[in-house]
Amino acid sequence: MPWYLVATYHCPILKTEVELFEQRIYPRSDHISDMAYRVLARRCSHDLICNANDHIHCRWAYTNPARDPFEDA
Repeated sequence: MPWYLVATYHCPILKTEVELFEQRIYPRSDHISDMAYRVLARRCSHDLICNANDHIHCRWAYTNPARDPFEDA
């Protein structure tokens, strides 16, 4: 399943530009055409870097679902 680019932000933790992605599922067009897609998962382009560092915790890296550094962006 493909990943869709949602936004590009400056990460305050890594102090670099990161891309946020969503994995989506769209309804079949022959069933319900006005229904929106569903988001199956979200991730950051630097999630592996954050996961390798024990001091970085963020929902986009799956290490802290309560912390979203891009929420106010």
